Amino acid sequence: MRAPASTAPPAASTPAWEDVRAALNGNGFPVSVEASEFVHESPLVPAVEASAGDPLLALRPRTDTGWERLPPLAERPEDVVPLAEAVLEDLAPGEVPVLSEDAKEWLRRCAPYLPGRFSTLVELIKTGSDYGGKAVITPQDLAAAAATVGVAIPGSAGVHDPGSEPWSDIKLLLVFVSPRKMTRLRLDEEHKRVTEAVRRGKFRERFAHVEVKTAVTDRDLQRALLDDDWTIVHFGGYGCQDGLLLEDDAGNARPLPVGALTRMLAQQRGSLRCVLLNACSTSSQGRRIACEIPFVVSSRAKIADPVAIRFAEAFYDAVAAGRSASYALEAGEIALEAASVPREIWPERVTCESAT
Repeated sequence: MRAPASTAPPAASTPAWEDVRAALNGNGFPVSVEASEFVHESPLVPAVEASAGDPLLALRPRTDTGWERLPPLAERPEDVVPLAEAVLEDLAPGEVPVLSEDAKEWLRRCAPYLPGRFSTLVELIKTGSDYGGKAVITPQDLAAAAATVGVAIPGSAGVHDPGSEPWSDIKLLLVFVSPRKMTRLRLDEEHKRVTEAVRRGKFRERFAHVEVKTAVTDRDLQRALLDDDWTIVHFGGYGCQDGLLLEDDAGNARPLPVGALTRMLAQQRGSLRCVLLNACSTSSQGRRIACEIPFVVSSRAKIADPVAIRFAEAFYDAVAAGRSASYALEAGEIALEAASVPREIWPERVTCESAT
């Protein structure tokens, strides 16, 4: 496995926004949709009563003293449609435009690409309502609104997704790290499969530079990133919630803080178009990096060596065949599905979630 098993207790489940709204409305307090980002671990009523009936005022001041932010919209697609409908109620009381069934399905499908901030959904729905200018909002209205507010959603008319374009003049940095005193990973095999995929590709000439770094420290990584204007940075090795595991000067494991990694990669934002974190438990890191780099793939759980290797080979087979990052991601997914790998451990594209 690519990371030692975590001994941390599982995170407590967080109530959905509908639970929060029901609790507030049930006590006679109309809930502002802006309050939907917050929940409380204890009963809601006392805090609401102290707010003179404005739940937003009750919630905001307490975000650091017991209140906590709901998961980003990408992780709770079931909330997107009811939240959108609540936004419409606030925007046009008495003459509420409605979402067509197709528009609701569009929102559910696009939930994984929505940023974590609820304000983005408000802006999207408000703009979609303006485009519609009628009683029923269509998927076309929402797609046009997404383009206007800068939300990149693959497959939406008029919306640009950086992952949808084939690449040229590709500069690929491969970073492989398996520290001492940890189970050795099959990184040599991953390296071999990736480089063979590039070599046999129909459009292999599009790879202008492929560089491999092993046994990397944080300073080694920073120097390697300065060596060229990289298009893709690929990391294979161990991951954990504290960061990617690099090596110290003695070859032992040393986590690279997420903030430091994000800033290193952000300095390459002019050329860097894809980051692939082929290591365990890297989703939270990937979301930070996705605020700076347009296409980021990471793993939400443990990922065994054979899975990581199979995914990487299929991904670079597609890139070397002249395909886009989105196509390559799907190629990797198909390769894992063909091998009956459970979907919940597949690498996935992640979207921006800033640190708060």
